[in-house]
Amino acid sequence: MAHFLGLTGQSRAQDPGRKLRAEGALAWAGVRMLVALAAFYTAFRGVLLFEDRLHITRGIIYIIVAVIMLVAATWRAPTMSTVDDEDATAAPSDDAREGAGRWALIRRRVPSWGPLAWWGLLVAAIGLGFAFRLYLIASEPFGIWWDEAQIGLIARQMLDDSSFRPIFIDARQPLPALFFYVFAAAVKVLGMSVTSLRAVTTGAGILTVIMLYLLARELFDHRVAVIATFFLAVMRWHVNFSRFAVHGIFAPLFMIATFYFLVRGLKGKGTWNFLVAGVMAGVGLQSYFSFLLVPLVVGLFLLHHTVFQRVLPWRRLVLGVGAFALVAALVYAPVAVWVLQNRDEFSDRAETVSITKGRSAGEVADVVFDSTKTHLLMFNSFGDSNGRHNLPGAPMLDTYTGFLFVLGAGYALWRWRDPGHFLLLAWVAVILQGGIWSDGPPQAYRTLGVTPAIAMLAALPLGLLWRLATGRTEGTTPEARPWSTRFGSYALVGVAAAVTLFSLGRAGYLNFDKYFNEQLERPDVWAAFGAAPTIVGHEVNRLRPENYQFFISTTFVNDPARFFLNGPETDDIANFDTGRQIPVSDLRPTVFFHDALEEAQFLRLRSMYPDGEFIEHRGPGGGGAAVYETILDIDDVSSLMGIRAVYTGTNGQRVERLETQVDADVAGNGPVELPFQVAWSGFITLPDYGEYLLGLRVPGHGRIVLDGEPLAEGDGTLEGRALLFQGAHRIEIEADVREAGPVQLYWQQPSGQTAELVPPSHLFWSPSVYWGLRASFYQGVEFEGQPVLERLDPFVSFRYGGDLPVGGPFSVRWKGKLLVPLSGAYGMRLSTIGDGRLLIDGTPIVTSVHGRHDERVVSLTAGAHDIEVLFSNSIGNAQVFLSWRPPDGEWAYIPAQNFALR
Repeated sequence: MAHFLGLTGQSRAQDPGRKLRAEGALAWAGVRMLVALAAFYTAFRGVLLFEDRLHITRGIIYIIVAVIMLVAATWRAPTMSTVDDEDATAAPSDDAREGAGRWALIRRRVPSWGPLAWWGLLVAAIGLGFAFRLYLIASEPFGIWWDEAQIGLIARQMLDDSSFRPIFIDARQPLPALFFYVFAAAVKVLGMSVTSLRAVTTGAGILTVIMLYLLARELFDHRVAVIATFFLAVMRWHVNFSRFAVHGIFAPLFMIATFYFLVRGLKGKGTWNFLVAGVMAGVGLQSYFSFLLVPLVVGLFLLHHTVFQRVLPWRRLVLGVGAFALVAALVYAPVAVWVLQNRDEFSDRAETVSITKGRSAGEVADVVFDSTKTHLLMFNSFGDSNGRHNLPGAPMLDTYTGFLFVLGAGYALWRWRDPGHFLLLAWVAVILQGGIWSDGPPQAYRTLGVTPAIAMLAALPLGLLWRLATGRTEGTTPEARPWSTRFGSYALVGVAAAVTLFSLGRAGYLNFDKYFNEQLERPDVWAAFGAAPTIVGHEVNRLRPENYQFFISTTFVNDPARFFLNGPETDDIANFDTGRQIPVSDLRPTVFFHDALEEAQFLRLRSMYPDGEFIEHRGPGGGGAAVYETILDIDDVSSLMGIRAVYTGTNGQRVERLETQVDADVAGNGPVELPFQVAWSGFITLPDYGEYLLGLRVPGHGRIVLDGEPLAEGDGTLEGRALLFQGAHRIEIEADVREAGPVQLYWQQPSGQTAELVPPSHLFWSPSVYWGLRASFYQGVEFEGQPVLERLDPFVSFRYGGDLPVGGPFSVRWKGKLLVPLSGAYGMRLSTIGDGRLLIDGTPIVTSVHGRHDERVVSLTAGAHDIEVLFSNSIGNAQVFLSWRPPDGEWAYIPAQNFALR
C-alpha cells in the first residue's frame, strides 16, 4: 500500500507516458483549432463573394467547404449542455431526475477563460444593447413614419375617448389592439410625442437582448449565450426596428419568451413554465402577423422533442403541453372571436401582400422559388431595399455575423438531432415564410422574428471554438486533456479569445458605422422615415402663432404624421390647388408647402413674389429637396394685387394709378374733372370653371374686353356672359364717364344666385399671374365631349393624386404658345405615368407611354410657337412632366413665363 501511495504521489510530469499523451492531445487540439480557423476564413471569403454579388455560386462552394471543415474539426465535440456552469452543481428537480438523454443536467468545469471575463462580456453586450438603441433616439431616425403617426393617433383616441376600447384596430392599423394600449400608456406618462412611442419599442428591443441570453443559456451554455447576446445587441437589423414605433419588434421578444419557458417546462424545471409559455404565446399572437407562424415552430419542436429528447413522462408531458395550448388560446380568445366575426377585415392585409394574389399555381411556384432565393441571399448579399428597414442594397448582416451565421446554420444541420440546433433551424425556416410568401423584394420587417435565431446560430461556431480550445472532447480522459500542458493550453485559449473578441468587435463596429454613419445619413433613408411630412408639421406649428394660412401639397396634407403633429383639421390648413391659390387672394400671411415633384410650383412662386422667404428642406448630404416651403407676409401677398387705371380729362390731364377694385362714386372729386375717360387693365382670377356674368355700371358708355375678345359694350349698365376657364384672365375696361354716378365692375359666379362687386382679392396687375397654357380635362381617355374642367395651368409639370381635378380614367389637352427665347436646338422631353404626346406647330415631337419618357432634339426659332400636349391616364396614379434643354442650358421643367395663351 505504501508503495502504491508512493507511486500515486509522484508528480504527473515525471510520468513520461502521461506527458507524451498530454502533448499529443495538445497537438491534436491545435490541429483541430487550425482546421476550425481555416473553416472560419473560408466562410469569411465566401460571404465576401456574396457581398460583392459577382460570384454567388463560388461563394456557396466556399461556405459548403467551410461547414465540412468545421464539422471535421469538431467531430468529437460534445453536445452543449443545457445549463450554465454555475448551475451545474445545483440539485436537479424531481421532474428532471425522471428523464434522461440530452436534456439531462451535465456538470462541467468553469469556463477556462474565467467566469469574470464572460460575465464582463455579458455586461458589455447588454450595455451595447442599451447604447445602440438609445443613442440619439430623440432625433434619429428623423421623421415620423406613417405607421408611427397612426399608432400615436390611435393612442390619443384611446386616451381622449373612454368609449374607444377596441379588440382589433381597423384598416388604419389592421392589428390586434393589445399593444396600442401599451403605446397609449406611454403617451399618458411621457406625453404626446414620437419619442414616447419609440420608448415602447426601444424598451422591447432592449428586453429582447436580455431575454435572448436566458434562452440561449437554456439551449446551449453560458458562453454561447453571452456571444449570442452580443450579436443581437449590435445587430443593425434588430437595432433599426427597435428605434421606431412599429409592432414588429414585439414578435421576436415574445418568440424568445415563449420558447424559453416552453424549453424549461420540457426539461422538467416546473409545470408552471408551461403556463407562462402559454401566456407569452397568447400575447405574442397579438403582437405582429409574423407571430402567427410560431405555432408551427412550436409544433415541429414538440414533435422533435417527443421523438429524440423526451424527458418528462408521457402523462406529465401531455398535461404540460395541453396547459400551454389552453392558456395561449384563452389569452388570444378575444381576438379569435373578433376574427371569426370579421374574417374579411382580418385577412385583407394578408391577401393584399400575398404572393399568390392574381397568379396561377404554376406562376406561384416560380415566384415562391425566386422569393426563397432572394430571402436566403438577403442575409449576406442583397437585403431589403426599403430605407426604413435597411440600408438600401446592403445585406441584412455584417460580414462577421454573416459568415458565422452560415457556419452555425451548417453545423446545426449536422447536429439536427440536438434540441437547440433543431429549434433554431425550424425557427428560421418557418418565420422566413412570412417574407417569402409576400409580394415584392426581400422583407426584413416581416421576417424580423428570425433575428434572435440568427444571433444564436452565429454564436455556435465561436462556442465550438472555445470547446476545442479548452479540450472538451468526448472520450478524452482527464490525463490526456490539453490543459495538462499549461503553455499550449493558454495559447489555444488565447487564440479563441482573440478570434472571439476580434469577431465581436468587428461586428459591433461595422453595425454601428453602417447604421449611424451610413444608413441614417442616406437621403433616401431619411426620406423613407416620413421626413417630409414631419418637416411640414413642425413648420406649421412654428408659424401658426403668427396667424398664417397654409396651403399644403396633397402628398403631405393628409399624412397622419401631420395630424399627429398639428392636431385635427382646422380652417387655417387647406389642400394646395394651383387653380385657386396662386396668386394668393386672401390678404393674410401665407405659407405653401410643395413636395419634391412640385419644384416648378416653388420656382413659379419665387418669380412672382421675389421678396418672400423660400426654403428648400434637404436631407443629409445636401440631396434633393424633400420639401419646398414658401413664406409670404402681407406685403408680399398684396404686392401683386390691384388693377391699373389711366384717367384722361378733356383738358388733356392724364393720371395713372393702381386701384384695389373698380368701384367708385364719381361726384366731381375724382382724379380728373368730369367728363373724362378711364381705362382699367389687369387680370381677374376666376375661382371656378363655368359660365360667368360680367357687368359694368357706368354713367356713360363702357366696354369690357376679356382675353382680347369683346365681352360687353353699351351705356349705363352693360353685361356679358361667357363660359370661362378657372384662373387668371386678362381684362380691359374702357369707360367714357359723362356725369356723376357709380362706376362698378361686378360679376355673378357659376354657383352664385346674385351679382356682386368683383372683390379686390381677385384683381391683379402683374402679368406673372397670366403665364401658362389652357388645360382642358375630359372624362375618359378620348378627349371627347364637354370638358369637365378648364383652367389656366402654369406649366405641364404635375403629379396628380389627391389633387386630380377629375376622377379617372381621364384625359387632358394643354394648348397655347411656347415662347422660345433664342433660336437653336432644343431638347424636348415628356415623362409620364400614362400616355402623352407633344406637338409643336402641329408637328408631333415626342410620345411617352406609361412609366417612361421620350425625348428629341428639335430646332426652334426665337419667338412664339403653337404647342399642344395630350395626356391620358386610366390607372389612377398619374404624372406628366414636360422639360426642355435650351441650347445653352441643362434639362429643366419649362417655366411658366415661357408659356402664353396667345
